[in-house]
Amino acid sequence: MPDAMNLSVPPQSRSELTPNQVALKITLSYASFAVLWIVFSDQVLGWLVRDPADLVRFSTYKGGLFVLFTTAWLFVLSRRWLRQSSAALLREQDTITQSARRTQALLDLPTASETMDEPGFMQHGLGVAEQLTGSQIGFIHFVNEDQETIELVAWSSGTLAHYCTATFDSHYPISQAGIWADALRQRHTVVFNDYVHTSDKHGLPEGHARLDRLISTPVIEGGLVRMMAGVGNKPTAYNDTDTETMRLIAEAIWRIVRQRRADADLKSSQARYKTLYNSNPFPMWVFDLETLAFLSVNEAAITHYGFSRDEFMAMTLHDIRPEHERPFLPDVLPDNATTPSQSGIYRHLHKNGQVMLVEIAAHPITFDQRAAKMALIQDVTAREKTQEQLRKLSLAVTQSPESIVITNLNAQIEYVNEAFERTTGYQVSEVLGQNPRILHSGKTPKRTYEDLWAAMAQGNMWKGEFYNKRKDGSEYIEFAIITPLRQEDGRISHYVAVKEDITEKKHIGVELDGYRHHLEELVAQRTQELTLARAGAEAANQAKSAFLANMSHEIRTPMNAIMGLNHLLRNDSASPAQLDKLNKIDSACRHLLTIINDVLDISKIEAGKITLEQHKFQIAEVVGNVQTLIESDALAKGLALKVSGDALPLWVQADPTRLRQALLNLASNAIKFTPQGSVSICVSQVGQAGDQTTLRFEVTDTGIGMDDNTARRLFKNFEQGDTSTTRQYGGTGLGLAITRSLAQLMGGDAGVSSVLAHGSTFWFTARVTLSHGPQHLQTQPVATDTGQLLLARHLGQRVLLVDDNHSNLEVVQELLSRIGLQVDTASDGQQAIKLIRERGDAYDLVLMDLQMPLMDGFQATHALRALPQGQALPIIALSGSALASDRLAASAAGMNDFIAKPIEPEKLYATMLAWLPKPHGGNFDMALPDGSMKPGVAATTAMPDAGLMRQLLAQLEDLLNHSDAAALRLFQQHSASLALVLGVDYPKLASQLQQFAFDEACQTLRHRVRSSQT
Repeated sequence: MPDAMNLSVPPQSRSELTPNQVALKITLSYASFAVLWIVFSDQVLGWLVRDPADLVRFSTYKGGLFVLFTTAWLFVLSRRWLRQSSAALLREQDTITQSARRTQALLDLPTASETMDEPGFMQHGLGVAEQLTGSQIGFIHFVNEDQETIELVAWSSGTLAHYCTATFDSHYPISQAGIWADALRQRHTVVFNDYVHTSDKHGLPEGHARLDRLISTPVIEGGLVRMMAGVGNKPTAYNDTDTETMRLIAEAIWRIVRQRRADADLKSSQARYKTLYNSNPFPMWVFDLETLAFLSVNEAAITHYGFSRDEFMAMTLHDIRPEHERPFLPDVLPDNATTPSQSGIYRHLHKNGQVMLVEIAAHPITFDQRAAKMALIQDVTAREKTQEQLRKLSLAVTQSPESIVITNLNAQIEYVNEAFERTTGYQVSEVLGQNPRILHSGKTPKRTYEDLWAAMAQGNMWKGEFYNKRKDGSEYIEFAIITPLRQEDGRISHYVAVKEDITEKKHIGVELDGYRHHLEELVAQRTQELTLARAGAEAANQAKSAFLANMSHEIRTPMNAIMGLNHLLRNDSASPAQLDKLNKIDSACRHLLTIINDVLDISKIEAGKITLEQHKFQIAEVVGNVQTLIESDALAKGLALKVSGDALPLWVQADPTRLRQALLNLASNAIKFTPQGSVSICVSQVGQAGDQTTLRFEVTDTGIGMDDNTARRLFKNFEQGDTSTTRQYGGTGLGLAITRSLAQLMGGDAGVSSVLAHGSTFWFTARVTLSHGPQHLQTQPVATDTGQLLLARHLGQRVLLVDDNHSNLEVVQELLSRIGLQVDTASDGQQAIKLIRERGDAYDLVLMDLQMPLMDGFQATHALRALPQGQALPIIALSGSALASDRLAASAAGMNDFIAKPIEPEKLYATMLAWLPKPHGGNFDMALPDGSMKPGVAATTAMPDAGLMRQLLAQLEDLLNHSDAAALRLFQQHSASLALVLGVDYPKLASQLQQFAFDEACQTLRHRVRSSQT
């Protein structure tokens, strides 16, 4: 290297003398001088002075001169040493100070980097290097990986501000760099203290900083030079301290820049990872290997599993596994935490409890200084289901008993199943790639193949038969269904044929054809026999229905006369003994009527002709009605009657009539078979589903009870507990059978628990619909006498009564006459039509019996409806049959209503009250439906018909003689009309009646009647 490139040796590099060395040096100098002085001064003085006296005198002078010379010598040596020591001390202090500044600067660099960007920090580092070395310029170059090109990344701010104005490329090859790049070439620091006279340097571009002196130092890492940094133009020569300072600062700058870049890359990587982690559409999480607790979850996991992030953070892997699989969780985790987990299918739980099939891939990571694993989860529930379906489909195709062949569009076989092998005798390897024509026998009609390919060309399915040949040459017949297979885009890619060997079926078919003609004859014969049997069954059923209808009619018709006449006799003046006998007759008739009704009910039940109605009512109404019906019988026997149950207040939607019938059967039996003690009725809820509830009706008695054998047969038709000829209790044995049948129709059942001689508990259940009672409390309507209402509203109106039975005519006529109606009679339908034709609109209502000679009620009604007078005329059927079919037939014939015999007077009156039209003449009806008077009508009421009023006054007088209460009721109903007729006598009569002075009222009325007649 030229001299100009040699490192200058700084003053402080020369050897410095220690104090001992200085003392020894002075002592030796003094001793040497003294020896030489002593040796040579005496000789010289002896040569020069011969005189002893002068010699003494000059010897004295010599001694003084010795002192003078030695003192001067010691002064010079001491001064020189002291000067050298001071300079060395100053140099040492400067070195220490510079080292301290350098150390502090190196410590401050990391802090400074935190507030600066990379270029600013490198400029700052160069400024520090300039200050520590006393330089005026500074630079930094990065060296690329190829070690052949460099990049200028920073000039110091001082260089840019005061020295360098040149433009240059930031990237250029090392071959074009000056001698300052020898630091890269030689891979160590280079120093130029006389740059101007240094050889091999390149010229500087115009505007470049002037260079006098220069330090350039490389930063080596990983065997490569990564950076070069340098300073220059120090006023004095650079020394070792400057070189070391530049090296340390360059390495510090590189280390900090590299760390900043690594941190930036790490942050960027973390940000990218976090983005990928959170935006991944598949669930991901990190879990602790020791505790299996979740450490982090992404948004997809939260969405897919239904748990919130906080819920996940409080859970472990155990919590998302089905409970029965949790003990086996450690078995699916590898023992080595650094081993990636193998993918697998596991069961996980959604928050809602739904089980999901998931596939998991996991690898180990360190998360917050903890050994952990990151898992990627893919829900494969749908995929597994699809694969399972595909597996099933594959098995179905493979194991199908039918031959299945799949070909491509060129009719080359690509798949056959096991059935194909069994049927044809060919192995799979023998037919793959072949055309199905290898099976042709030559017997399949050409038309079959033409139709087949025509259907395939149009993309349609084809069905047909092939006459094929097996591998062994045997022939067989196949029924084939060939279908094109379409891809998702609609493109046909394959053909699939499903073929069945029907050879045996064909042979059987031929045989069956031989039997078919004979079978048709057998079927025709059997059909005729069944037709005859069916006709016989229908005839028997019709005969049974006709018998029941006739029996009902033949029994009810005389009973109607008996009960009607009995009713009339009881309402007449009868003695107590007579009244008792009449009551017994009525009771016997009603018992017989109950038997008839039971027989009809059991017949309808067996025929499935009972239809349940739906009405809203309160359970307490049904129970209360039954209680009223049996109360008199219970009191007569001295039995306590109790009613209870939590279901009594319920409002329900059901059939109250059938519930009442079933409960009355049980309660009546309990009264009958209980000689003493009590009978209890209890209704409770035993089950509820929505608005449907099951009610249990129980009747408990303290009666005779029964054994288990008797209890088991009680609910059968016509069965009784005691069937001996000496039995104490009567009955048909139908009541309990009807109760069970009705209970089953209502969705329940019936039964009994009993102890012989200790009583019984009969029960039945029924399903009903819960309802709601009225919103507002309703007052019960005042009970009214329908006969009196008829008398009040329809007095004097004319009714036609048609019946072939004279007794019935007499009874009904008397019942109607007692309520002020005029009654004409006819014994058959023809007479009824004749009377209506002759008298025109004289009749307001017709009571028509159904079964009559010459012309029955149905025919008569049809004929009447054809007459102008009969089109709007109310017609009410009277029938001894209570069957529903008779009611429907009456309605179909044009009748307005139906009354079954025996006729109950109240039922008759109520029905007529509903259908009788308002009178055509003067109307004096001032009564409301409940019997009270219409307010404010007296002033606007027209004068009543005189004939009607005479009848009313006569009836009122008759009632005052023997029925005071009835007379008072009739007076109140017609007070407005009576006020118009009686005039000034009305207040007097009203006052007498209010004071219960009935005798005076009778006299007043007689006086008024006589005066009106005169």
